[in-house]
Amino acid sequence: MPRSPDSLYHAIASALEPNLYRACTTPREQENLVISLRKLVAKTLLRKLSPELPSIEYPVENLEEYAKYVEKTDSPAGPVELLAFAQNYEVEFLVFDINKKTLIPTVYPAHCDYKARVYLLTDSKTNYYELIIGLKKKGMKHDEEIAIFSYDDTTAYKQVLLAIEYRQENRDF
Repeated sequence: MPRSPDSLYHAIASALEPNLYRACTTPREQENLVISLRKLVAKTLLRKLSPELPSIEYPVENLEEYAKYVEKTDSPAGPVELLAFAQNYEVEFLVFDINKKTLIPTVYPAHCDYKARVYLLTDSKTNYYELIIGLKKKGMKHDEEIAIFSYDDTTAYKQVLLAIEYRQENRDF
């Protein structure tokens, strides 16, 4: 995933629209996919579906202005966008910050009954996001990447914690 203000959008595309993301063979095609995801976020914000949205600070005056800001710029994404994606894809995001000493994630949305979960690692100092994927055995030769996990998959959660701990110790981010 590129280290850019669009890193969260790339992580989301890879996790939740994997066929579309893999079909992007040029940076321009990836950029077009990011633009479509920005438009999805803007539409969601304008519908004001989430009760959590009003409690988040925006870098502009109000929610309507933020929707325009998201759609028309290469602004970095964060909690507002994660809430919009959570609603559209009915998935819970667990976001771990590489800069925190604890391995306690921030959950978006905070209270939901979604059955799917996506793990993300972020560097809050640079606003960079990275998708955490797992590997599932698929035959003798190939592993299948998985980015969407069951909310109650404790084995996957423990493996994610170990991977993050390793990356923190080795400053691998």
